[in-house]
Amino acid sequence: MAEASRFEKQKAGTMPHPKPISTFTEKGASAAKTLYLYEGEQFFPVKDFPLCVFRHMEPVTVPEHLHDFVEMVFVSKGRGIHQIKTLSAAREVVETFSYGVLQGDLFFLLPGETHCYKCNEELVLYNVLLSPELLAAELTDLKSLPGLGELFSNISATRQRRKLHLPLNSRLVAETLLNKVIEELKFQKPSFRLSAKSALLELLVFIGRMPPSAWERSTSVKDAENRYASIYKALTYMEQRLAEKLTLEKLASQAGLSLTYFCEQFKLVTGLSPWDYLTHLRLEKTKALLASTSMQISEIALQSGFCDSSYLAKTFKAHEGISPRDYRSRLSGDKT
Repeated sequence: MAEASRFEKQKAGTMPHPKPISTFTEKGASAAKTLYLYEGEQFFPVKDFPLCVFRHMEPVTVPEHLHDFVEMVFVSKGRGIHQIKTLSAAREVVETFSYGVLQGDLFFLLPGETHCYKCNEELVLYNVLLSPELLAAELTDLKSLPGLGELFSNISATRQRRKLHLPLNSRLVAETLLNKVIEELKFQKPSFRLSAKSALLELLVFIGRMPPSAWERSTSVKDAENRYASIYKALTYMEQRLAEKLTLEKLASQAGLSLTYFCEQFKLVTGLSPWDYLTHLRLEKTKALLASTSMQISEIALQSGFCDSSYLAKTFKAHEGISPRDYRSRLSGDKT
C-alpha cells in the first residue's frame, strides 16, 4: 500500500512533505527557523530504482532544507536567488552563499547541503533526484567527460559552486530528455527503467561534453537580485527578437544599465559578452532550422538574425568548422 500511495503522488506531480529535523538560527534573527529533510525514499516512485524528476510549474517556495540524494537542478524559466547555508554543529548559520540563477542555468547539489530559493520571478525548475549507485556502472565513463569529471570524481566531497548556462536550443534538448524521464516513470511501460536511465545518461553526456570552461564558478554577491533581474530582462528581450537588428545600446537600455556596466555584468552572469551570447543564440537557431526545415540558407540567415547568407556562412564556419550547407548534408546522411 505504501508503494502504491507513493507512486500515486508521483503521478499527480505532488511534492512529498519534508521532515522537520531541527531548528537553526541566523545572525541577528530573533527567532529560530525550521530545517527540513527530504529523503529519497519519499520521492523515488519505483523501489530499488533511485531516480525521480519533478517539474515545478508554480513559484518555488521550498524552505531551507537538505536531502540525502544528489540533485541536479535545471532552470527552465525565470530567475531567482539560490542560497547555500553552512551550519555549525550548534545549528547556527556561519556562512550564506547567495548567487543568481536564471533560465538556462544547470547546477548540482550534493547530499547534506542546506539550501533554498529567494526572490523568484516566474521561476520554473526541473529537479532531478538520484542516488549515486544508480550510475555506478557508468561512473568511469562519466568521469572522463570534460564537464562532469570534477563532479563525479568528488561525488561526496566537493563543495565548489559551479553552474552551466545552456543557450535556448540546448535547453530544448535538456527539457525533452527530462520530460522523457518523467513520462517513463509515470506510465511504467515495459523496460521503463532502462528507458528512463538512458534518457538521464544521454542528458549527462550532452552536458558533460561541454568544455570545463562552460562551467562558470558562481560567486556570492550581495547585489545578486538586482544584477540578475537586469540581465534577465536583456536575455528575454534578446531571445524573443533574434531576427531583429539588435545593438548593445538597445540591450543595455532593456536592462536599465549603462553600456559599459551592462557588458561587465552580462559577462559575470553568463560567462560571455552580450555579442558572443547573441551570436551563439543565432547559431543555435540556425542549426535547428537546418535540421528541421528545407528552407534556403538565405532565408535561414534572415530568420536567425544574420544580415545575409554570406555573413551566416562565415560565422557558422568559424564556430562549427564547416559550412551550413555541409552541416545539413551531414545531418541528412548525404556524403556527396
